[in-house]
Amino acid sequence: MTPSSPHRIRWELIFAVWTAYGLLGAAQEHLSYAMSRGTPLPWGTALLMQMPLAYTWALATPVILWLGRRFPFERGRWPTSVAIHIAICLTFVFLVDLVYAFHPRRQGHRLDRGPGLAFGVMPPPRLAARAAYTSPA
Repeated sequence: MTPSSPHRIRWELIFAVWTAYGLLGAAQEHLSYAMSRGTPLPWGTALLMQMPLAYTWALATPVILWLGRRFPFERGRWPTSVAIHIAICLTFVFLVDLVYAFHPRRQGHRLDRGPGLAFGVMPPPRLAARAAYTSPA
């Protein structure tokens, strides 16, 4: 695309918006962890949890915008456009979630030394109780 193109990608705006989103998500993670556990989550860990996902969406934003222009919801074309949007959306979200689910293990980080905790989500009570009895002291 040339600079005079009406659909020029404004990377600086895209990354600024998604950086703000990631920073807000990290702040929320930091505070909610502190409120639920009494000790704050280190900022580095909170950023490590939120920024990769934010920047993944930043990289996907031009594709999403192109998809909206290429397959608009117009009379006569909307059933096909909806099917294409749903298929691409589900595929992308599945791939992002698949990668993000394994992110802490690849980085060697655990949010808590307790069993079964990832991304600040507590396991169901029965699993937590069972893990507490089977974990080494």
